[in-house]
Amino acid sequence: MAASVPVVVDDTKRVVVLDFDQTITTCHSQGLPLNPYNRIDMDGNGFLICYLTGLLVSFDFDSIPTTVLDVTNKDEVYDKVVAAYTKHYATAFATESYDSFRDICTVLQALREKGYKIYIASNAVETQIDRYLRTIPWNGLTVRDLFDGIKGAKDIPFGTYLTNGDKIPMLNAILAEVGTTKDNLFFIDDSITYCINAICNGYLFSLNVYANQLAQTSMALKEIHAGRFASLRIGERVQVREYDFMYFGTHFTLLSVP
Repeated sequence: MAASVPVVVDDTKRVVVLDFDQTITTCHSQGLPLNPYNRIDMDGNGFLICYLTGLLVSFDFDSIPTTVLDVTNKDEVYDKVVAAYTKHYATAFATESYDSFRDICTVLQALREKGYKIYIASNAVETQIDRYLRTIPWNGLTVRDLFDGIKGAKDIPFGTYLTNGDKIPMLNAILAEVGTTKDNLFFIDDSITYCINAICNGYLFSLNVYANQLAQTSMALKEIHAGRFASLRIGERVQVREYDFMYFGTHFTLLSVP
């Protein structure tokens, strides 16, 4: 019997893992920038919903036959919608409506420059998140280039997401890929359930932020970048500009400060 290959662990490697929907987006997108398979033109004004910030993306419905939308080649439909979405970002991404999202991207870039690995762990379809992030320009590349990997749902219908997904296998897979310890993994999610579950499985640096509050996600990332959690002990409070992070021994939570 062949000897097993020992797992190499480098306790200097650090990784940040972010949820997707409602943590770096402002609603449940199901991993889609917009839904190309249904006419979500509720007001008949030729607009589809842009899920990243709730803005609207102009889209020419007449360029896609109804039969294609309803029945056949969904990839072709998706590609046309992604093209419209990319065109939208070319002009809209620099506006103040995207300030919080751009701030997240800026901090992620800074973390990468400090040697952090950056991942997404989501219940949305993995390939859809990948295609979504490739539509958003960033420093001559795309937002997808800020991430070392994406862990998401597989083998489920396109345009859906896992309603009762378990993120521990995702975190474990990321930990194995990076080759570090749980103490060096920072997990940010808007779900307190996922954060507590992560804590119970040894991922002590799990930060719970409020859903759809991208500024809080950005703030958490900045504190990670500054090394503010490196020596945190149970019961200690860390001032974070307008907020506090309080470590209760089970999870971090973002608390408003008067």
